[in-house]
Amino acid sequence: MSEFKLMPCPFCGNNDPVLITRHGKDGFRDRYTVLCDYEHGGCGAEGGWYHYDFEAVEMWNRRADGTDIHYHLGDAEKEAGK
Repeated sequence: MSEFKLMPCPFCGNNDPVLITRHGKDGFRDRYTVLCDYEHGGCGAEGGWYHYDFEAVEMWNRRADGTDIHYHLGDAEKEAGK
């Protein structure tokens, strides 16, 4: 696995998020996520699970810089016609 540059947590600003690997069992592939780990001074935010390490890092970094925000407060209600 290559070394990746992880941006600080978008919620608490922790500068030490970690890349976590969940090893696949019984023929299932590994999955990856970035975690703002409590043990590293973080808030517990997680970036979602992906099939490749670089995807998990890319999505974490996009969320950390605000480019992957899909909904703003109230948008879901507007779309539902409420």
